[in-house]
Amino acid sequence: MGNSAAAETSGQMPLLNRNYILMVFVNICLSIAFYFFQPILASYITSLGISVAIAGIVAGLFSITALVARPFTGLLADRISPKVVLMIALPLEAVFGAGYGLIPSLPWIVTCRVIHAVGFALASTVTLVYGSFFIPKERMGEGIGWLGMGVVLGTAIGPTFGLTIAEKLSFKATFLIGGAIFMIGFILLLMTRPPKSVTEKPKEKRSIRLSDMLSVKLFPLSFMAGLLALANGFCTAFLALHAASRGIEHVGLYFTIMAIALVVTRPLAGKIVDKKGLSVIAIPCFIVCALGLFLISRANSFGYLALAGVLGAGQGTGMTAIQTTCVRSLPDEQRGVASSTYFVFSDVFQGLGPMFGGRFAELTSPGPTVTYVPLYTLGSGILIFGLIIYLIYAGIKRRQGEPL
Repeated sequence: MGNSAAAETSGQMPLLNRNYILMVFVNICLSIAFYFFQPILASYITSLGISVAIAGIVAGLFSITALVARPFTGLLADRISPKVVLMIALPLEAVFGAGYGLIPSLPWIVTCRVIHAVGFALASTVTLVYGSFFIPKERMGEGIGWLGMGVVLGTAIGPTFGLTIAEKLSFKATFLIGGAIFMIGFILLLMTRPPKSVTEKPKEKRSIRLSDMLSVKLFPLSFMAGLLALANGFCTAFLALHAASRGIEHVGLYFTIMAIALVVTRPLAGKIVDKKGLSVIAIPCFIVCALGLFLISRANSFGYLALAGVLGAGQGTGMTAIQTTCVRSLPDEQRGVASSTYFVFSDVFQGLGPMFGGRFAELTSPGPTVTYVPLYTLGSGILIFGLIIYLIYAGIKRRQGEPL
């Protein structure tokens, strides 16, 4: 396995090669640390006496900043070594992720949020790009599915441990531990060896064009992924507050249950996409995600959240299937562009979700206590709308002779 970096053809390279396994663990570290922060940030901000609406704006600012940085990330990944980009990104995430808890003031938290988001945009885009070079082409869907298991484990471990540490110790301790996990990922990254196709990449001399950063033809797929990301934005930003308002305990286990379901569905979905195409996965994912958000809106006990967690696996499974399709749709030398474009609408909707979601929850609450029932009901309806849009788009592609 140690010579896998030298293998340049899919026939020479097994899926479980040394570099690929290291990148899976890098992604696990990134995801665990990321989900350490997500469920507690809004609660941390409101604990400082700041309103839910402002907390939602700060939470959403992360994705909006990542959206602005993302196109340049894809350009960097395609023109220089993806490993070098990651060597910049991970320390940024470590330092400014840990920094949230150092000074309890809104301007400092916003500063950390913005810089942390830049690191996240670099890391989340380029991890897929770099990792994909260690995957045989004929097993790309399966390989990206397993690479994405880092997100699954992050979803399972991060929120539960983050919420527990914040409760038992402090918010500051949670942020510091998250920063340390980012640095573990950085150390694992240093152990990888880029393939020759990356290290011997020719230098680009021409001027930068829009097509070097984004692919317009992938925008419809990016939009579909964005609608699924909206569901994730609602859940991670407000689920702890929603559960507290309805007297539901152990909310961190929701993410663990969803992750267990993803362990089953994600690799299987990758194999299905490799053999049957995207629609076989995407259509059911929209349906189960919509049902999951509706169950959360009506939850008055942990049992509802547990079932919603199982259905919530559709969000991660569907997004992975769309991501695989995006990567396959462009040439190898444009994998950074494919990855950047895939994230465009995910960043928009995951960012706008918390921003407008917090204000929407306040406006639709009948009394002084904020309720999140209308917000999650709205999210369910948006995903049904997304299913309709997907069916229309899939029909157009089929008539063009390019079935999804």
